[in-house]
Amino acid sequence: MLSISLFAIAALLSVTTQGATIASINKSPTEIQARGDDATDVGMLWTGPVFKGGPNVSLNGDAESIWNQIIALNPQYDPEDSAMALGLTTGNISARDDLLSKRQSSCNGLEAALSNVIWGAITHLKLLGGYCGAAGGTCARMTCAEDSGTFICAETSANANTPCADTALYIQEIVNRCACPNGLVFGNRYTPGVSYWVGLARCWRGGDERPTDNPLGSQPNHGVKC
Repeated sequence: MLSISLFAIAALLSVTTQGATIASINKSPTEIQARGDDATDVGMLWTGPVFKGGPNVSLNGDAESIWNQIIALNPQYDPEDSAMALGLTTGNISARDDLLSKRQSSCNGLEAALSNVIWGAITHLKLLGGYCGAAGGTCARMTCAEDSGTFICAETSANANTPCADTALYIQEIVNRCACPNGLVFGNRYTPGVSYWVGLARCWRGGDERPTDNPLGSQPNHGVKC
């Protein structure tokens, strides 16, 4: 069922994002800052095959911009092809989901993000296929919209490379456990050598900041704790 739903969404997005790729490249810095857009965001490192049976490629950006780059290279891209090529079958993902649900996240660490925006981020991450990552000792922003972001951090000198489907599950786990009744969410979870964060993000800034560097009280609509 997962493969059907992802492919259906992918087919829809492939129609709408090909033109958006060119449009985002042509945005001025003023437009990007005004809209909180990530068009020039360094963001995370994505690795995976863009064509079925093809070699791995590496792309930088947030999840939405990486999706646009993938579709520009292959308008018929199917995230299931990328997952299968990397040994990330739907069955394996489901098995990992059972394990992930038994681990706990911590509901602290950042000012709060908007829960409904983070659910959209989860969808973007699920669509990518491949691996989402950050260079050793750094953090990378995976998604950012309306000052609400998700992050991946390599906590050692080794690069962090996590299946994007798993990052979506980690973020979903944080939301399920840490969402506030007022529609806000903040939290983090650690796995060996890698951490994942949900919370306030400065979407007009570069995507390689550590999420805890965002100052408290910088956004009037965020930061309220449960």
